[in-house]
Amino acid sequence: MLRFRRPLGEVDPAARDVAPTEVRFSRELGLARAVSRSLAILLAALVFTLQGSVLVSAGPAAAVSYLMMGVVCSLTLLCYVELLVRGGREGGAYVLLREATRGPVAFLTGWAILLGGLLLSAVLALGFAASASTFVEALLGVRLGEPGMAALLIVVIAVYNVLGGWSHRRVRGIVTWLVAALLLLLCLVCLPPVRLTDYGPFSPHGYLGVQAGLSLLFIGFLAFESLPLTMSEIPEPRRTIPRAFLATAGLGILLSMAVTLVAGSSLTGVGLLEVRLPVAALAEECAGGYGPLVLLLAVIFIPMALNSALLLVVRQAQEMEQDGLLPDFLRRRTVRFQTPHILLALIGALAALLSLWGDLEQIARLGGFCILFAMSMIALGNAMRMRGAEEEPSGFRLPVPPLIPALALVVNVFLLPMVGTGPLLAGAVWLGAGLVVYVVHARGRYIAGQEGVVVFRAQREPLESKYRVLVPLGPGARGSRS
Repeated sequence: MLRFRRPLGEVDPAARDVAPTEVRFSRELGLARAVSRSLAILLAALVFTLQGSVLVSAGPAAAVSYLMMGVVCSLTLLCYVELLVRGGREGGAYVLLREATRGPVAFLTGWAILLGGLLLSAVLALGFAASASTFVEALLGVRLGEPGMAALLIVVIAVYNVLGGWSHRRVRGIVTWLVAALLLLLCLVCLPPVRLTDYGPFSPHGYLGVQAGLSLLFIGFLAFESLPLTMSEIPEPRRTIPRAFLATAGLGILLSMAVTLVAGSSLTGVGLLEVRLPVAALAEECAGGYGPLVLLLAVIFIPMALNSALLLVVRQAQEMEQDGLLPDFLRRRTVRFQTPHILLALIGALAALLSLWGDLEQIARLGGFCILFAMSMIALGNAMRMRGAEEEPSGFRLPVPPLIPALALVVNVFLLPMVGTGPLLAGAVWLGAGLVVYVVHARGRYIAGQEGVVVFRAQREPLESKYRVLVPLGPGARGSRS
């Protein structure tokens, strides 16, 4: 857990001497609640934030962009699930690759996910600002500054967590499934008026438009990072986790495609360039003027997903800090709330600065580069793990073991240039900086493995060079100095 409302020793007297990160979880998290966190981030990003930009880029063919995103991510998810089930430990891609590979693969993956998570937080904050600004403008006729509002939201959420804010997992789960149900209902209500003739031209910008829309969506893959973090709380995780990945991907992609197909037909007369939130415009045009209600729902729903995204970044940084790869002062906690206040403040400040950039599409594409790199490393790590594995994985097995990781790696690397020159160069600079950090700081450390514990320590000189050893000569002999 990242925070506690009371010290752990007060919650469980038997745990007074246990470190804050060594918490025993009760296995009460079912499939629906496990899916709700990742599904919330996925829907908030793909439907409530990025859908307008994808529709502008690809037109009605935006549904093809969502379909391609689902296919590409599914290849990597198969590798991810096998790594997770084989490892049997709670943790995201960095933790799994740390155990499956050697060299800089795990470190650079965690480094890329750190930036990707910050960029995802900025994307969600800008999506909230767009919905809130449109809602206020419709009611009061006042246009608010969106980048400033996005940065303010991130700061408020960071402070809320520093102060040990209430964990709202049950509320988030209820709201997430309510949002999914309302999206499905909206599609069913707006489906009868849809005509095939409304989709002309289906792809106004051709394949380049579909490709541009696809490059915006890959940042949503980071939503799946939240599923492994709940593994300790899930009964029968080796069976439940693969189902949770499948349910999240299926529901998220299918709902996004359905809304996109209906919106691509129903909003042709409105003009896609003028639509900030297609799902709200769809509710306004086809469902009897419920657009403001959908905007209000987005204003409530997106901050919940944003909070989960920020905590994902915190968890990723904590994993790397506990391995000695980040500065030690980041682990400091407040006395009253036991929250990593320095780490939360730093991540909140960085995400707020990124949101002030204000260019939603460039932020999403740079995040897409980071996530495509991480996806490539997951596929590579799974291939390396299978090559050196002594036992077959239990609970989940890839259908075509050698082919799936290789295909996922090739596809992910092939799609990297799709994000554009600017994000590609910026992402390469970030990875280059991470490689320098690894060579200068992290490579000089080694891993001492214990059961369930991995410790990073600086290398030490052999003890024999500093001490004399007593060697017994025989029965009854006291020993001799050598």
